Amino acid sequence: MLFRSIRIDLATIEQAHAAEQTALLEIERLNQVFSTYSPESELSQLNRLEIGQSQVVSADLHRLLTESIDWQHKTRSAFHPGAESLCELWKAAAKRNELPTDAELARVVSSLASPAWEWESNLSVRKSTAYRVGLNAIAEGYILDRVFELLSTRFRPQSLLINLGGEVRCGGKSAQVAIRNPRATATNAKPLLELALDGEAVATSGGYHQIGRAHV
Repeated sequence: MLFRSIRIDLATIEQAHAAEQTALLEIERLNQVFSTYSPESELSQLNRLEIGQSQVVSADLHRLLTESIDWQHKTRSAFHPGAESLCELWKAAAKRNELPTDAELARVVSSLASPAWEWESNLSVRKSTAYRVGLNAIAEGYILDRVFELLSTRFRPQSLLINLGGEVRCGGKSAQVAIRNPRATATNAKPLLELALDGEAVATSGGYHQIGRAHV
């Protein structure tokens, strides 16, 4: 998770520094739950399980595993927690400077028809298929909300705006958020549009920072 900026209105600079440290610690804590890059994260440990093995997960991971299935159903699998396996397939093919074969794609897509895990008890999950799970599509928003709520409750600022690498939420005062034009090459180019946020949040994403590969 890329921590871009935090703007918080508090009475003293000491409180502001404390709020910043609180935000950074919470982001790091949740990164160690959801990261697919850190081999020691909870999710990475879950992905390394053999089929039939079980793991007790934290309340945070339990919540997003549950929500990921809800979103899969709501979107008719347009969102799928197993899409990480397709990403890995494409990355492996790119290293060979070729496209995945139809057979490889069909094999992975077929595996995604089965659930990756089953709940054994309230917080115990058993791996039921071999594909990898990724939660980045919803984890970033969850981390933003968790940090925002933590700072709001603990420090009660007059206003608060947090930007986590394109995930933005504000409260207390309205804020203008400029959306970069993905086709503009100059860093000082005119924004594509500006959004007025008032106690709201917005998530942005695009391919202009994804060198050599598509990204939505």
